[in-house]
Amino acid sequence: MRTPLLVLPPRRSLDKINTTALHSVLFQCNAIANRSDFALVLAAAHALFPHDHFACSVVDVSNYRALYSFNLSFSDECLQDLAICESGAYSRLVEEWCGVNEPMFVTNASASRHHRQLSKVLERYKLNTLAIHGMRNVTGSRVSTFLFGRSSANDSCSDQYALSLLIPALHVGLSNVVFHEGAASDAGSDGCKPPSTANLKSLTKREFEVTKWLAWGKTNEEIACILDISAFTV
Repeated sequence: MRTPLLVLPPRRSLDKINTTALHSVLFQCNAIANRSDFALVLAAAHALFPHDHFACSVVDVSNYRALYSFNLSFSDECLQDLAICESGAYSRLVEEWCGVNEPMFVTNASASRHHRQLSKVLERYKLNTLAIHGMRNVTGSRVSTFLFGRSSANDSCSDQYALSLLIPALHVGLSNVVFHEGAASDAGSDGCKPPSTANLKSLTKREFEVTKWLAWGKTNEEIACILDISAFTV
């Protein structure tokens, strides 16, 4: 299966960014197949956006419910406290990001009251900043969200720029992980259910690939881009 290669911004805009690390992230994300691969990509991403903890999820924007998620380095207790803080402040944080579509940083200096409440949780776990950024799918029905925790303060300008470069690549990587793990487009009450393949045995390899991406909720145009074929063929 072929995934679309990501295009780098103009070289002049990368003068202050480690271009070697960025190239590594871009190409690794196109080949990601599992969570272990994702962890290796984050090692390269650390050079661009230093962080101590990472978690990500695919969220349904109709109700801001996570359809798929995994945590690589936050403590379970920290994520649980963030989730229940202020009666679901983390869900509101994702909703807030969907309204601005740009990197957001939660610190104890934030003007927002629920940001400050979240920052109190961070302090208990010796974290200074919580950064969140994401990327929507083509239809806008879902968003990949990426959560970074760090013990050091953030540099708003350089950090926003680094995240704007990293997130499209991480979105591709997360989509690959979800695909390979067989996550379905709709989540049941106890997690994601893999799409049924019982009736797909008579399909060709290409038809099977198209059907799997349809199960993930991709449009014809998205599938055409992923498989490097025309939308008419899909």
